[in-house]
Amino acid sequence: MRSFYRTAFFVPLIMLLALLIYSNTLDSPFQWDEDFTIKDNPIVKDIGYFAHPLKVRGLGLRYYSFRDRYIGYLTFALNYKVHGFNVRGYHLVNIALHIANAALIFFFLKLIFKTPFLEGSSLRRQSEKIAFFTAVLFVSHPVQTEAVNYIIGRLPLLMSFFYLSSIVLYIKWRLDREIASPSARNDNHPA
Repeated sequence: MRSFYRTAFFVPLIMLLALLIYSNTLDSPFQWDEDFTIKDNPIVKDIGYFAHPLKVRGLGLRYYSFRDRYIGYLTFALNYKVHGFNVRGYHLVNIALHIANAALIFFFLKLIFKTPFLEGSSLRRQSEKIAFFTAVLFVSHPVQTEAVNYIIGRLPLLMSFFYLSSIVLYIKWRLDREIASPSARNDNHPA
């Protein structure tokens, strides 16, 4: 239970830090190729393309990446439906994804320290602090500014979100499996 309260303290701190760092970017206008990829993109303006993706073929090769970035363009279309081209909404979604990725890194590290491999590690007692400082480094590192500030940078943010989610869920599943069945540790499957 104590770990829950620390987590409930650390995650909002990570969130607050991200909001403080990126709050001055909320009014940053569309940049570089975002006119082409977002503002002038008929896929973003018509959510019907997502119900009938084959209609995109009629738009020509210019929109070829739609099928590879379906979820990303869907988020842009939903942003357009709610906010039009008011950049604040687009930036808020990017910041929220960045915060979610930082929280996933926090949980990823907490789970890593619970694995049998690190059972005897002297760092295990400090795992929550290590996870917190790593997530803080991630959320505040300058290398992240392009993905967060550049609206089309949502695509790598989404990729990171799904990648980190799958790893965190897999580790959680493996740890729960070992708790439920201690003999599972001795099976022939690699950890």
